[in-house]
Amino acid sequence: MWERLGYKEVDSSVLSRAIKGERLLSLSQIDTFSQILDLSSEEENILKKSYLRDVLGKYGLEDNSGVFLNDELLDLMPEEGKISKKFEKLRGGYWECLVGQTNSEESALEFWKECRERFWAGEYDLLLCDFLSLEKYIYKNKLQKTKAGRYLISASTAVRGDIFTHKVKSFDLVCSIKAKNEIEKVKNLLEESSELYRLTSYSWGSVMRLCGEIASKTPSKRQESLGLLIESLMIRKNAIGGLKEDSEKVSLYSELASTASSIEALFPNEAGFWLNNKTSSSYFFSEALKSSTESRNGNISKKACIFEFMAKWELVKAMNKNLSMRQKSLKYNEILGNLNKAEEILEKTNLSGTVKVNVAVTKHLCHKYFEGSESRDLKMDALRLVLKTSNTRKANLLLQGNIY
Repeated sequence: MWERLGYKEVDSSVLSRAIKGERLLSLSQIDTFSQILDLSSEEENILKKSYLRDVLGKYGLEDNSGVFLNDELLDLMPEEGKISKKFEKLRGGYWECLVGQTNSEESALEFWKECRERFWAGEYDLLLCDFLSLEKYIYKNKLQKTKAGRYLISASTAVRGDIFTHKVKSFDLVCSIKAKNEIEKVKNLLEESSELYRLTSYSWGSVMRLCGEIASKTPSKRQESLGLLIESLMIRKNAIGGLKEDSEKVSLYSELASTASSIEALFPNEAGFWLNNKTSSSYFFSEALKSSTESRNGNISKKACIFEFMAKWELVKAMNKNLSMRQKSLKYNEILGNLNKAEEILEKTNLSGTVKVNVAVTKHLCHKYFEGSESRDLKMDALRLVLKTSNTRKANLLLQGNIY
């Protein structure tokens, strides 16, 4: 190969890295490789398609239609450097079209919904690449002060907050500053009554909540932790006021209930001062159930999730209090009642997934705490469901008896 390529482009180290999957051979290297091994045109095309599929993936593109990977076009495809420029140009054309179509907040919300669907499908990296490319296009063309530019930047910022909660492995106080800056950025672009501002407050407020919970584990940072949790709760509570998306209200009320429960469990002495009957976990849980019932989408799985949330956090609070035997008995029955309601919903709708796993795990931990011993049947049922998700971390936590 070295000889045929004019004593350049390839040597033993390049070939070694290609074999190990650490780098790609270029199209010209694939041509030479195929000639030396006397591969058939079909075998050569398999290699070229594999190369181009990898290159397309780098730029967040798939070729489901087979346009780029058509056998007749393979020999005409350029090298990776030219491909990146070509696709950036194609992307620029798409952003131009999107900006032209975005003439109101409603149209920007359609873009937000499409991105959220991709978020739930796990396309975190591709979305982040798209948002970077979109914002680069907006600023390069000085569109950031136009209506379309402001709405699209805000929509991408809101979804980026959702991605942040799933991708970041270590939530610290620096993350909380970033969250506040992102909310402030959109506040400067839109009015506080804007739906996109509310959605941004919702997603980045969740990041602040996670930062607060992590900080609570360090004794010297407990006051900062409480401040972040309270601020996160109030930012998202204010955001929910005019939110139009019913399904988002259910999620947000559930999140608020969970945050309020964290404050009540982690800071039992201070909670009474900061929380009232309109900011307590029980209030938010009841609002979540009410929104779930009223939701146009009738999202029953979220109702099951709310009952499981209520059970889990009542258990957390019970474990942090010195309850009498009678109080323990009443609390045990209350928690089991919520878990049974969640299971009934799951059985009626034949739903599975994370909610079903969490119900089984919470039921196991509940029995362990209130009965003072483990139920082998409950533990094995929960463990089987956890292992089906291939989540070894959750399995280990369950075996150790931890709530995750």
